Amino acid sequence: MPLKDVSDMMAQDLAAPSRTPSNQEMKELTDLVSLMQLQEKEVDALSTQLDQAKTRLMDITMERIPNLFDQLGLSEIKLSSGEAVSVKRSFATHISQKNWDAAVKWLRDHGHESIVKHDLNIKLKKGDEDQLRALVRQLDEQGLTYANKESVHPQTLKAFVTEQIESGADIPMDVFGVHPIRTTKLS
Repeated sequence: MPLKDVSDMMAQDLAAPSRTPSNQEMKELTDLVSLMQLQEKEVDALSTQLDQAKTRLMDITMERIPNLFDQLGLSEIKLSSGEAVSVKRSFATHISQKNWDAAVKWLRDHGHESIVKHDLNIKLKKGDEDQLRALVRQLDEQGLTYANKESVHPQTLKAFVTEQIESGADIPMDVFGVHPIRTTKLS
């Protein structure tokens, strides 16, 4: 919606004639506000219940079943329903701001710089397309202010770390924020 239309709507709202609502209209409005408050409470309660259910599910799938599998010496079991239950190992990863430089240095030193992405943000005036093309070759020589933000996509990092660990590579687990996790799979 164009800004002018929004401005017009706001002006209409302010200029709307005011009148005293009838008792019936006030009751309807009061009832709706009460209903809104009840719905807000219900949404909050359901959100809390959902969070609690997710926590319980994670406990079952990532702790209790994997621990029981370990105790029983199982890697997979077939249920009478025909479904197979197994416990898979994977890794949660995250490069903290504190470890960013060390992580990128390690990736570059070990030939994995291709997973580091760059987000180059340059502010140019309208119509500076020629300057933009020249900037690719001469960014520093032009004296322009720019920011070069490096990143590694979380799924790319997880896949990379998993691949490195499975291949036996020695990677700095603390630098990459690696936390082994186990989760139950049903197939």
